[in-house]
Amino acid sequence: MSTSEPAGRIPDGVVRKFRDGLVMDEVDLVSPMFRVSIDQAAMMARLETPDGEVAEWWEAPNEAGGTFVYLRQITADGGDETGSTQGDSAEGRPSGVLPMVLMVEETLRRGRWFVAGHVYRPEAAAVRFAFEDGRSHEVAVQPNGYFLDLLPWPSEAQPSQFETTVLDRHGAVIENDRSALAAALSEEDEPA
Repeated sequence: MSTSEPAGRIPDGVVRKFRDGLVMDEVDLVSPMFRVSIDQAAMMARLETPDGEVAEWWEAPNEAGGTFVYLRQITADGGDETGSTQGDSAEGRPSGVLPMVLMVEETLRRGRWFVAGHVYRPEAAAVRFAFEDGRSHEVAVQPNGYFLDLLPWPSEAQPSQFETTVLDRHGAVIENDRSALAAALSEEDEPA
């Protein structure tokens, strides 16, 4: 959290996003997926860029048995925040163990990208991204299953063609996903 917010407190911008920033039309207004338990919101991962900008993964349960995610971005001076949201419901989830949720977003500095995700495997220790051009990048998975890291991608074009491999603490492959592209392409950032 930014230094102006006490630890354990849900920031005002997160409350506003979950309270006012999710409903876009009449269908959303009546959908239980868009009714979020704001008081249960929690920051699951945090990244500070070399320039002092911050990206945070906030998550809160919804009345549809799913969750809503807010990828919050804050400027280095603590000014206005921006970010994107993604929600799901219990009905929309496949049966069994979910593989992972994965999002690729541009930071507040054009041409700098970060990856955020949640691996639903308790033995996961890292996720390796293998890009089409032969480069790769490995991201540590936190004990809670979440990760947030800058991607070494020196381009204004969003990294889109890559394969993800989930690894355990010994480097053994738990899961390999060649379809990460579809899950990673996210909607345009929207103001908070």
